[in-house]
This record gives sequence, C-alpha cells and structure tokens, in this order.
Amino acid sequence: MGAELDHGKARLFTRNGYDWSDRFPSLIKELELLPCERAYIDGELCALDDIGASDFGALQAAIGARRDRDLIFYVFDLLIFNGKDLRKLPLRERRSKLATLINGRRRKEWPHIQLSEEIEGEATVFFKHACKHKLEGIISKKADSRYVSGRSLSWVKVKCSPRQEFVIGGYIPSTVGRGVGSLLLGHYQGRIFVYDGRAGTGFTHRLSVELERRLKPLTVEQPALQKVPREHAKRAVWVSPELVCEVQFTARTAEGYLRQASFKGLREDKRRRMSPKRRSR
Repeated sequence: MGAELDHGKARLFTRNGYDWSDRFPSLIKELELLPCERAYIDGELCALDDIGASDFGALQAAIGARRDRDLIFYVFDLLIFNGKDLRKLPLRERRSKLATLINGRRRKEWPHIQLSEEIEGEATVFFKHACKHKLEGIISKKADSRYVSGRSLSWVKVKCSPRQEFVIGGYIPSTVGRGVGSLLLGHYQGRIFVYDGRAGTGFTHRLSVELERRLKPLTVEQPALQKVPREHAKRAVWVSPELVCEVQFTARTAEGYLRQASFKGLREDKRRRMSPKRRSR
C-alpha cells in the first residue's frame, strides 16, 4: 500500500492505484496524526499470526470484515516528505528520514504504523533463518540505490516457498455441502488460457462458501481453460476467467501441474484478468 498525506488528510492506495481509504478508517486516522504536511510513504499492510509472522489469509479476512484494527501497516520507504521529492536520494537516507517521522515523541499515537526493520549484510544466513521460522521470505535492497518504480535490479524478493498469482477458470463443488472443494487455475500465454492445476486446501468452510458465492455469477458453459485433464474436469463448474488469486505450492509435476497447491487469498487489489474476447473490446 502507498499512503499519501496532504495537510492533515490521508489516503491509501494499492500498488495498482486503487483508492482503498474507506476500507481502513482507523489506519487513516493514525496516518493523519503523523507530523508532516505532505508525504508519500511506501509500505505493506499485514495481519499477523500468533508468532508474529504475516498471514495473507488473515489479511484477506480482516479486509473483508473491515477489521482494520487487526492490521499493521509496516512502512519501509519515504518518497516525498514535506513536499520534497526524495526518490533520487539513497535508500539509507530515505529510511533515516522515515524512521525520524515514525519513531518520534508521539509514537504511541499511531500504534498500527510501524517501521519495517532491516538487517544489514549478506542475505544468505538471514534467508535460511526466515525459512526455518516459516516466514514467506525476504526482500534484499541496495542501501545506496535510488527509488525506481516497479521491478529493478536494486531490490530482489526471495520466497521460501513458491507463491504465484493465478486466474481462476473453474471450481469443483464441495462433496460435503455448500462451498468450493477445489479451484481450477491457469494463466495466460498470449491469448491462450493455460491450465496450471488445482488448489484444494487453504480455505476454511466459511471461505469456501464465500468463494462459491463470488464465482457463481461468473459461470459459463464452456471452459476457457485449455487442455484440462479429464480426471481434473470431473464435476467442474466453469467460470469466466476474471478473479485472480494467490497460491503457494511446493513444485510442479512432470506434466507441469502445481504440486500441493494451497489457496492464500483473492487478490482484490489486482485488475481482473478478462478473457481475450472481452479485452479486445
């Protein structure tokens, strides 16, 4: 998320530019207390589990229930401060100014806004430690780098387990009542919607029912997914490929399908990936 502050007023944006300010009223109030006139802060909105690790599923649940008091906004970069563009400054200088802003005397007035801490040095040992404690992974950044929008060689994300975004092309209804039993996933290669496999874990019964509610209006007769194996297509309900989700998996099979795929949540901040026919309008 990006936080924009302008003379006592705050707004929150997803990385794709969606204004989600109305979803986080408590966090907006805290941001508006920060002692600066104009600023733009880069950060990550997180829900934490019992050991303090980020939990993407819990984040989705909190956003859906509008429980923003359960969330922490970890801030890690300061792009604009009191009207000055800081993007050409080295990262260490930007973070120093951010630390002064967040960790000031009035720190207790914004308890849900925290500075994302850093460890300086080689990443190898830190990465092994993160994976040992079942964290998602680490991000390594060059301390003297300027800010660059989007991906660049000055920062690298390394995940302990593969996680990827997929488009939902169908689902298998639950065999024990209402809800989704598994999701049928794919991605686009040009105009072809390629099948990647199924995700049948990672959602509670309540979430599976909510997923079915979201997917039913998108039902279509013919699958947009290409070359789905017959055994995977049994009892399938096909949907228009519009919803994006994040999935964790261990590897891929020899056929290229996801192994031990676990649903982590819908990417509400992502633009829905429309079918090629719809995109051409």
